[in-house]
Amino acid sequence: GDAQASSIRSKDLASLDVRVTSGGKVHDFVSTTLEALPRGEVRLSAVGAAVSKAVTVAEITKRRLAGLHQCTRIGLSEPGGSSAGCRQPIISITLSLAPLASDQPGYQPPLSAEELVVGRAAEGGDGEMKARAGRKRVGS
Repeated sequence: GDAQASSIRSKDLASLDVRVTSGGKVHDFVSTTLEALPRGEVRLSAVGAAVSKAVTVAEITKRRLAGLHQCTRIGLSEPGGSSAGCRQPIISITLSLAPLASDQPGYQPPLSAEELVVGRAAEGGDGEMKARAGRKRVGS
């Protein structure tokens, strides 16, 4: 929520770490990421059920901000912690307007102009998803 976002903003502006949680709102994570990117790179990290939410945040951000480079690392957490020996998926997604090492596994170049979301669609968020859902209902 807002408390998490404000604690995140107080960190070093050149590189910002955003821990995506399953309880947080995608919109809040996207807003924080979009605000920070002009000042430096942002690293989204998540564990377990929040991994898919981190990917969603990265994909929405990439479609709203032109020229965004991405480098993704995935893996499994170390055994132990609260899950008594269970290893959970972990992800780290670095987003940057400055070029990242394109020879790294997990590197993705900026999207093409056709892939970007501009204007009202960017503000509305899931307008495309609503349109698809509407078409499915009409056809059934």
